Amino acid sequence: VAMNVVQAFVDFVPNIMIGAPDSGNFVSVLPGHYFFLKGEGVHAIRLSVAGGIIAALASVPLSAALFLFLLQTEDFFPKLMPLLLSLVIVAMVMRANNGKKKIFSLTIVLMSGALGIITMRSANFGDMLFPLITGFFGVAGILYSMNSSEKVVEQWGEGRKIDAGKITVSSLLGVVAAALISIMPSIGPNQAAIIAKEIKGKVKRSEFLVMAGSIAVANVVFGIVVLFAVGKVRSGAAAAVRELSAVGIEQLLVIFAIIIFSAGVGAIAAELLGKKVAKGIGGMNYNKINLSVLAFMVATVFIFNGFIGLLVLCIASSIGIFAVSTKTNRS
Repeated sequence: VAMNVVQAFVDFVPNIMIGAPDSGNFVSVLPGHYFFLKGEGVHAIRLSVAGGIIAALASVPLSAALFLFLLQTEDFFPKLMPLLLSLVIVAMVMRANNGKKKIFSLTIVLMSGALGIITMRSANFGDMLFPLITGFFGVAGILYSMNSSEKVVEQWGEGRKIDAGKITVSSLLGVVAAALISIMPSIGPNQAAIIAKEIKGKVKRSEFLVMAGSIAVANVVFGIVVLFAVGKVRSGAAAAVRELSAVGIEQLLVIFAIIIFSAGVGAIAAELLGKKVAKGIGGMNYNKINLSVLAFMVATVFIFNGFIGLLVLCIASSIGIFAVSTKTNRS
């Protein structure tokens, strides 16, 4: 559990500092990359960390309400799941700006869905979740960003102030969104962030980063709650906890204490790593950084999944690149 919580915080560093396109592609970048390209990567990390800290504190007391809800609805709610997931997909396709984007969104859903069915249901392939996710999101983003030959802008952003009131509101909204998606399989933090954005309306980039940080951490907490309430696994930490024997209310309270403590450690780690990376990355050739990360991803997929894994990685990356190049939301 501690590893999962700390990783949720530390993940903000590579998510913001690696894989950003050049400054001419501001329209297509994620909020964290936007700040990074302005030299404010550390500020973006702090916004995400602030959301995560508030989420860790707020999601623990909210867990009791979620626990009771899951117990009351465990008989009929699973029967509604296929319909609800279908509606989510339809809603996300329809929220595209115009007819052309809707066609792109639907095409990507169908292609990625078909690839998922072929690879995940065939015993000959084994567990292909890693190359699928790495291709859709990791490799695709890095390959697209390598169009730039620019050097990384110097990172500063140390003196930016953070509005405590706005951060608290955005964090709590993220916690609510995380609670909603925790009861639905296949709906992850990316979709939760979009749901929170739709609820709030117009959202600034800084607020979106806070919500994303909040959702990432709250998702870990609620994953444990779902496991205790209905025995379903929603995270790696929950899967590990399920392997233990005699886990009851006392152990759950210990886990919650670990979550709060680990959140503090994770926040400090993200701050220190963020500053370290920001200091070392300035002025470096960004293509070389991305190429190193790309080589690591490909090598890791080959080690765990072999040549078939590399084939799946290539196909998933192609679909991901199609999404990025057409500026279609990969969520």
